Amino acid sequence: MLLDPVLGSNVPFITLFAASAFAAWYGGRGPAIAATALGAISAAMLFFEPRFSPPIDKAGFWLSLALFLIFSGACVLFVESMRKAMLVAEARSKMLQTTLSSIGDGVIVTDEQHRITWFNVVAEQLTGYSKAEVIGKELESVFNIINETSREPVEIPSRRALTERRIVGLANHTLLINKSGDEIAIDDTAAPIIDDGGNLIGCVLVFRNVSDRRQRERIFNASFSATKLLAAIIESSEDAIITKDLNGIVGSWNEAAERLYGYQADEIIGKHISTIIPKHLLSEEDVIIAKLKAGERIKSFETIRKHKSGRTIPVSLTISPVYDEDGHIVGASKIARDVSDRKRAEERIGSSEERLRLALEAGQMGVWDWDVATGKLSWTEQLEPLHGLEPGTFGGTFEAFGELIHPLDREKTLQTIGAAVESGTDFEVEFRTIHPGGVIRWIAGKGKVYRDHNNNPTRMLGLGLDVTKRHRRQYAAQFLAQASASLANVVDFDSALQEIAKLAVPHFADWAAIDVVGSDGLLQRTAVAHIQPEKVELAMELQRRYPPNPESNQGAYAVLRTGISQLVPTITEDMLRASIEDPELLQIAIDLGIKSYMGVPLLMRGKPFAVVTFITSESGHIYDEDDLRVAEEMVERASVALEN
Repeated sequence: MLLDPVLGSNVPFITLFAASAFAAWYGGRGPAIAATALGAISAAMLFFEPRFSPPIDKAGFWLSLALFLIFSGACVLFVESMRKAMLVAEARSKMLQTTLSSIGDGVIVTDEQHRITWFNVVAEQLTGYSKAEVIGKELESVFNIINETSREPVEIPSRRALTERRIVGLANHTLLINKSGDEIAIDDTAAPIIDDGGNLIGCVLVFRNVSDRRQRERIFNASFSATKLLAAIIESSEDAIITKDLNGIVGSWNEAAERLYGYQADEIIGKHISTIIPKHLLSEEDVIIAKLKAGERIKSFETIRKHKSGRTIPVSLTISPVYDEDGHIVGASKIARDVSDRKRAEERIGSSEERLRLALEAGQMGVWDWDVATGKLSWTEQLEPLHGLEPGTFGGTFEAFGELIHPLDREKTLQTIGAAVESGTDFEVEFRTIHPGGVIRWIAGKGKVYRDHNNNPTRMLGLGLDVTKRHRRQYAAQFLAQASASLANVVDFDSALQEIAKLAVPHFADWAAIDVVGSDGLLQRTAVAHIQPEKVELAMELQRRYPPNPESNQGAYAVLRTGISQLVPTITEDMLRASIEDPELLQIAIDLGIKSYMGVPLLMRGKPFAVVTFITSESGHIYDEDDLRVAEEMVERASVALEN
């Protein structure tokens, strides 16, 4: 009524459109219809004369009411549709934000000026920056990437995505340098953001941490290189090398096997190994498979095999079990050597003289004859190599013989022989000799004195025998027994490793070291032993300053990868110069006087987890296959002690 002077009574409903729109926006269709109906009733009762009595008999009233209802309905529908559209947009926006926040990859969104507008949690974790720190900043100030190999900066893909208006991926081997300076291997993709009108409004960058995958790739590549090298070695071997599974099915067949047996690889691979076994010897395969399943290695097994043409071939076989990654035996590798020539040579031996000569050689024996009066000493040809001499180089006198005896044994040996000459009795003596390169051998000498009619000694005849193996077996038995007893009393892992190293020094090695695989896959020096404590610290320091190359085909890493022991009997200065690049380390190695090396894998549940290294230097001892067998036996006992 107060508005009558302003509005009059002709437009009473116009004032209520706002109420309908307000109700539609905040309440929806139901409240809006109620507001429209209430407004129509209020207008009819309050804005028309007489008050509280709507003029239902007038056409203008009904026209105004109809128009109000039509336009109010249209207004309600329009406002409601806008409200629903806004709610849908808000829901989509929230869903998008939730998705971007919870996605497993880092996500960064920029505007068209390359300024950051969105930064999810994973992006914060990978870059080291918080969302609050980076919003509004240019992407380059946060996302610093370089090439892994060249170390040169790499262009951020989002720049190209904005410029070229297309999806752009990151080059391989890219590193992200985060806020702390840490380097993270990443892959990423950038895509432009274009609105419905085709306008470029920004860019989205999605990136992820691929450090684990990159590490697996490096390990695979290294393994693949080692596999190729092993394959090349197998193919170039002069011995036939064959692999088969536990069912006897041939899996590989090298060129030497083709030459030995006459079958090409494509003819035999996939067939049973009995193809080359004579029928009367087929039972051998069952025995071999049984031993392989028990983890036994068959060495120098001589038998007969069959050529493709049907003729028989005498061969010497060495057969070893093949293990899978879990330590299970899955097959066998077989090395076969044709021993036809040796067999034919054996058949030609007929004369007693030849038999005697071969017997002396086989027994590492020789005969000597000493003329006591003249001092002349005659040797058979077998004695010179026993004393480390080249054929024909022995001086031929008793004095020359004395010079060949180890200084620590010389006086006692000469006194024993002299006493036998004086007393006319037989004698037995054992002494050491030093071969070229420092190899020490044990010789057992036996002699008988002959006298003339005046009872004067005129001649001594005797035998020299190499007993080095016996001495080594005796020492090995004592050494292994001591090792077993000592390891049985060890109560913790580190003490066991240190005990293993200490047991070898000084009688078996001048240096002993144990390197254990760490959590990063690299070898860590855990135990070192040497008779001189200061050299123990030197060994630890050299390991820290000059860690070995994990890719090397020699040394501890090669033993760890293959699970096969290594033996380098003689280490020369030329070998050191060829294998050591660092001048300081080379000079240290030369000064240490390293003579011989063995590396043996230490297994735990069938898998190598450490490498035991034995080195000689001061003693001058040269390792051989017998020493390697002792080392492997000791390490195997240590493995059992550690597992128990």
